[in-house]
Amino acid sequence: MKTLLKPLIALAAVVGLALPWQVQAQAAGAKYEKALLPFTAHAITDGRLVTGQNPQSGKAVARQVLLLLAAQQAKAAAELR
Repeated sequence: MKTLLKPLIALAAVVGLALPWQVQAQAAGAKYEKALLPFTAHAITDGRLVTGQNPQSGKAVARQVLLLLAAQQAKAAAELR
């Protein structure tokens, strides 16, 4: 699918068609994920970035942030030893 994205974007630019941001982001190399079902919690962690898909993802995002903070605290404690 990725091989078809760049020609599609080029064609859309010529015709003046606006493509969904997901298509444009994927063409630029982004990884796009979404929940299996609409309006369900879905959180993604990439390095230090944590993001949620919708308001239902608040708890999942909070859990991911707490896990990142705990890992960072453990790493800092290990460096002090």
